[in-house]
Amino acid sequence: MTAARRSNRDLLCSVTWLLPLPVWLAALPAAAGWYHAGPGVRCSECHVMHASENGIGFGGSPLSPPGFPRLLRALSPSEVCLNCHDGSGGAYDSAPDVAGAASYETTTLKRAAGAFQAAVGTPTAEGHDLGVADQTAPGGSYTSGSGLTCVSCHDPHGNRNYRNLLLRPGGVTTDLAVTAVEEVVLTPTATQYSVSNVQYTGTANGLGNWCQACHTNYHGAPGSPMLGGQAGGDAPGSDGYWFRHPTGGVTLSEAAANGRIDPAYWFSALQSRVPVISPSKTVPGSSAASDNEVFCGSCHKAHGSAHRAGLLWDDPETSALEDGVLSRQTCQSCHYE
Repeated sequence: MTAARRSNRDLLCSVTWLLPLPVWLAALPAAAGWYHAGPGVRCSECHVMHASENGIGFGGSPLSPPGFPRLLRALSPSEVCLNCHDGSGGAYDSAPDVAGAASYETTTLKRAAGAFQAAVGTPTAEGHDLGVADQTAPGGSYTSGSGLTCVSCHDPHGNRNYRNLLLRPGGVTTDLAVTAVEEVVLTPTATQYSVSNVQYTGTANGLGNWCQACHTNYHGAPGSPMLGGQAGGDAPGSDGYWFRHPTGGVTLSEAAANGRIDPAYWFSALQSRVPVISPSKTVPGSSAASDNEVFCGSCHKAHGSAHRAGLLWDDPETSALEDGVLSRQTCQSCHYE
């Protein structure tokens, strides 16, 4: 891999580490904005000034305009992103892969957001599609228009949100903060993206509310018209009912007390578990005082998976992550009975 293909974060680090400590600390943005931000980013990795370089045209040339839109080095933002986020290996630290199998993916190292299951412009049933026009988000009214792209969800130039997630996705009019997500290790960059490296530390400023911007009906507080039930979950023998699965707001200790989960299973010595929110960063915690909550990412991969609707399948009785052979094995992590 050439220097021009280095991840932007790697470039940032290679510049700032040479500076005196106080200088580079001041230069670094907040952790959530490390990606595509800072003085080490090279604009030329994504953009080209004159629509050609060394006689090679980027969608045009000085004699045959126009070039690609926004002076990009490829036809669409997604294709530009996939120049780096494609699982390529090389001498330098690679950008996290979002486009299929990668050399660092093993049975114990899985990507937190999964991967797109088809090329740009090809529809699938296994998660989000890139470049497929006029798709309406399930559970909502947001339509992608000319097609969902990477920049429909991520700010390519960086922002204060985790993984540069857009502040206003899906046409919402107020900023949606996403800060309740942490990465345990930051190097190498390829491993930042792994399931075991990502911690979800709260419902507020978490991913569920952000996903709601497009998938409106699939998210809400317990007891809301979107979910049913009641705050804290249904009491045993109550007349309350759920008509959608909670996406936060009910801890697994509350669900155990309400008879909604099998605590003897979730709080046992399982070999693996689906991702959950835990402000204390303790999974599984204890059945009497667990702060674990399920959320969108407990069942779905943001980019996609090998299963319909981007679902993850996991056999909790094996140490390998996401190795289930049946979808119900994921459900059995909590609802074993």
